Amino acid sequence: MLFDGDDGIITLREIKYTKDPVMIDKAYAENLKNKIISYKTQTRSNAQLHLAFISANGIKENMYGNELIDQVITLNDLIR
Repeated sequence: MLFDGDDGIITLREIKYTKDPVMIDKAYAENLKNKIISYKTQTRSNAQLHLAFISANGIKENMYGNELIDQVITLNDLIR
């Protein structure tokens, strides 16, 4: 999912539904990086890109998720 804000920031949103928090391992992190590179290459946009992750139970904290993910949105965030 993609949001193009009026503030010049484009937010790419990865959405996953799992029973447990999502684990972003090295391979998944590379997949996410490739999505970002592909978007930049295809659109040639100069906008700043943020990566948000929407998951019912969030993500497991680790170096890969911390490096890539700008925002985590959980089911609780959406229901408030």
